[in-house]
Amino acid sequence: MTNRLPTPKDPQEHNRMMVFYVIVAIFVILFYGFVSKPYMDRAKEQAIAQAQKDLPIVSAEDVSNTDEIISVDKALAQKGQRIKLDTPKLIGSVNVKGIRFDDLLLKNYYTALDKKELVRLLAPSVTKESNFVEVGLIPKEFNQAVPDNKTQWSVVSQGELTPEEPLLLEWDNGQGLVFKRKISIDQRYVFTIIQSVVNNTAQDVTLYPYARVSETHHLPAKGEKVPFEKQASTVQHVGPLAFLNDELHEKSYSDMKDENSVEYKDVKGWLGMTSKYWLVALFPDQNKKIDVRFTHQEGELKQDIFQVDYRGEPLIVKAQASAKTQMR
Repeated sequence: MTNRLPTPKDPQEHNRMMVFYVIVAIFVILFYGFVSKPYMDRAKEQAIAQAQKDLPIVSAEDVSNTDEIISVDKALAQKGQRIKLDTPKLIGSVNVKGIRFDDLLLKNYYTALDKKELVRLLAPSVTKESNFVEVGLIPKEFNQAVPDNKTQWSVVSQGELTPEEPLLLEWDNGQGLVFKRKISIDQRYVFTIIQSVVNNTAQDVTLYPYARVSETHHLPAKGEKVPFEKQASTVQHVGPLAFLNDELHEKSYSDMKDENSVEYKDVKGWLGMTSKYWLVALFPDQNKKIDVRFTHQEGELKQDIFQVDYRGEPLIVKAQASAKTQMR
C-alpha cells in the first residue's frame, strides 16, 4: 500500500496547489540565495579570518630595543661565535647566535673609486645602518620552544662556509624536538637554507617557516652627508618590493612611513629590499603559498625600522618522524 498526496478533483483547486508549490519553491530558493547562503559565507569568512588571526606572525622584535649604536667593527668583535664565509663574489660571516645573516660584503665592488672600502650589504642590528636576514620557524602552539635570535646553535660542520663546504648547525629544545640547519652558498650570490626538524615526541608538531629582511635608517647627524645610494630617488624604486602572483608590488620608504603595514595573503613569488644598486631578496618554495608583509616601526632612538617578511604554509612534523623546508 502506497501513501500519496490526494489529487484534487477540482481543476481550480489543482491549479491553486501547483501555484502554492511554486511559491514555496521560489521562497526556498530566495531564502537560500539571500539569507542562508550569505549567512553561511559570512560565517565561513569569519572562521577563516579568526583562524588567520590566531596564526602566529613574524615578529620585528629586538630591533627597536637597541639603546646604543656602535660601529660595524665593534659589533663584529663582540663575544659570540661567527663562521666566516668566502666565495668568489661574497665575503663575511654568519652569526651562530640566532643564525643571523648580518655581515656580508660584495667582494668585487667598492664604495668609491679609490677601492678602499667594499660595498656592505648586511650589517648587525646594533649598528647605524643595520640590515640583516633571519630565517626560522614559528610554532603553532606557543608552549613549544623553537630557535630564536638568542639561540646558541651547535656547529656540526668544520671550517668556513664556502661553495664547496656547507654550514651545518643543530639545536635541541629539550622538549623532544631537534632543529637542524644546512646553509649552502653557490659560486655567485645565492644562499640555500634547509631547515629540518626531528620530532622525538608522541605528538605531531606544526611549525610555520618564515624569513625576514630588516633594515634600519637613522637620522643623519648635523652636517653628515647622506650617501648617494641612500638618497630618495624619483626615477627608480628604493625600498620594499615583491613579485607576487605575476604582479610587481613596490612601496617606497615614505609610503611605509604613512601606511606602516601592507599585507598580501595566499600568494606565490618572492620579496626583498632594494637600494639604488643592490637587492637583498627572499625566495620561498615557489610551489607553496605564503603571506607577505611590508612593515615600518619607529625604534627607541627614533630610527626607522623597515621590514619585509613572509610566513609559509605549515610544516607538519609527525610524531617520531622528521620534516624539512627549504628557501633561498
